[in-house]
Parts: sequence; structure tokens; C-alpha cells
Amino acid sequence: MVSGTLPTALTWMTNVEIEKKTIDDVMRAVFENILSNGVPVETTRGPTKEILGTHIILSNPICRISRTESRGKIFTCLGELMWYLSGSDEVESIRYYISKYQDSAESDGTINGAYGPRLFGTKNGINQIENVIRLLKKRNTSRRAAIQLFDANDIAHPFVDVPCTVGLQFAIRNDSLDMFTFMRSNDARAGLVHDIFAFTMLQEMIAKTLGLNLGVYRHYAASLHIYTEDIPLVEAALKEGYAPSAPVMMAMPTEDINHYLCIIVDAEKRIREGDIPDIDTLSLSEYWKDVLRMLAIFRCKKDKDLPAARSIAGKLQNQSYKIYLEWL
Repeated sequence: MVSGTLPTALTWMTNVEIEKKTIDDVMRAVFENILSNGVPVETTRGPTKEILGTHIILSNPICRISRTESRGKIFTCLGELMWYLSGSDEVESIRYYISKYQDSAESDGTINGAYGPRLFGTKNGINQIENVIRLLKKRNTSRRAAIQLFDANDIAHPFVDVPCTVGLQFAIRNDSLDMFTFMRSNDARAGLVHDIFAFTMLQEMIAKTLGLNLGVYRHYAASLHIYTEDIPLVEAALKEGYAPSAPVMMAMPTEDINHYLCIIVDAEKRIREGDIPDIDTLSLSEYWKDVLRMLAIFRCKKDKDLPAARSIAGKLQNQSYKIYLEWL
């Protein structure tokens, strides 16, 4: 298809809805749908197969981590989440986990589309996460608990990277916190697993801060696509078969995000820079200590220090994490 040529309306409008209990079931359904029904579209980053108007429902958001070999990206998922939580837009902080982010950097070493500054206000002083929590504490039926990620400035200037996510919204219903994510563009192979992981983690962090149950996660993508060069990888992933449905992660403890956010952000920075703290002594729940232990194991893997990695792995309280540590 020639760039700029659009398919007919009948082939363009797909309006797919996918409802599953686990991320692996979601990914399988997404891949199968795009391969079967996707329309070829040429983009600035290369040719794709695309479906428009996709609504994904993850009914059990705690099942946010894939158990399959190709999609079980625990370290990169955790690393990207910590980048968001830190409020950083520096490429060096995320390139440590995901090298491809280098392609999105501006000349000053920052990434314009970074979510952290937009979520936590490290650039403009508006902490949207804090505002949502405050609003829902005041009025639990509010329909204003929305976060804007994409803004008018993003298309007013020729940035290398702009947010793929337009916005997030939260709603309390039946003592549970539901979340709605709106995407302008979504790479189904490389991005969707990471997006759902990070956003459902934010959903649960806010829910537990408010003392609520974790509700349903809804993900809307205007353009959900697979790059043509990635189709063999997608086809190989589909041959892996079905993964167990039990969640890898445990439920978060009920505690205010402000009780642990600064601690885990500071500890992650130290780990990334090669100064692994004594995680056991940190004033954190075992849930967050295990997250840091996994990041420390990743640091040890980079340093090729397997004895240290094994020692830290031996302290993991969540034994399910060990399915990603078979290399130890």
C-alpha cells in the first residue's frame, strides 16, 4: 500500500472487543485478530497490519505478567514502571532496561513523550496521580478522575517521540477501582504488554491507597498494529501454546502510595547505578522488597555476578517470580 492511501471504510472500521482474564489470553486474541483481519498500512516507522477501534478488557488485572517465553518481560516491565514512578524523562534511565528507547531521544538526552513527568508533575508541577487520589477521596462517584498524557504541544513541534497514550481515567464502582486507558497508537507486539503492565500497576497502587478492591481494566486503542517485520515473531509466539492462568504477582498490600514511592524510586536508582542497597532493611512491605530484589537480580545479571543473583533470589518471598530466573 502506498503511504497516505487509506483502505475503504468497510475494511477500515473493525471495532473489535476482546475480554479475557489474563494478559496471555489477551495477547493471543490480539495477535490472532490482527493477523486475520489486519489491514496493511504504511507508517513513518514502517509497514504494519492494523485494526482500528479495539477495546480490550482485562477482567483480572493482577494477571498482568505473561508466563510465556517470548512475552514474559518481567525485568523490562518493572524497569519501565520504575521510570514512570521516578518522574524522569532522561533516556539513560530507561535505556538501561530497554535499549530501543535511544531511538526516541531528543538531542538533549530527554524523551518528550515520557509519561513520568506528565503523571507526577516533575516538569510542570501538576501531580496528576495525587490529584486523582485527592478527588476520589473527596467524591467517590466522580467522573473527573482523568489524567491527560497527550497534549496540544505534542503535535505543535517536530518532536522525535510523542505519547502513544492520550489519557487515563479512573472510576469507583461497587467498592472497586476500574481504569480506562485511551491510546492513539499501540504496537501490539512490543508495546501492549508493557502498557497494560504499567497502567494496571498504577491502577492497583491508587486502589490500595484508597482502600479499594482492584476492579476491571479497559484499554482502548484507535490503531492497534503489528509491524510487518515482527510478524514472524508474533507467529512464533502463537505456537508457544496456552500459559497457566494463575497470576504471577500477589495482591498489593493496602497502603498509601506516599508511604513507599520515594523509597522504591531511590532504591531503584541505586540498584541501576550499581550500588545495591540492603533491601531487607528498607521500610517496605515484602511486596515491594520483592520488586526491588528482581531489579537487583537484573543488575547482577548485567554484571555477570551469578552468585550474588542467586543469593538475592533466595530471599524472594513470591516464589512465582522464579519462573523468570531459570538462567540462574
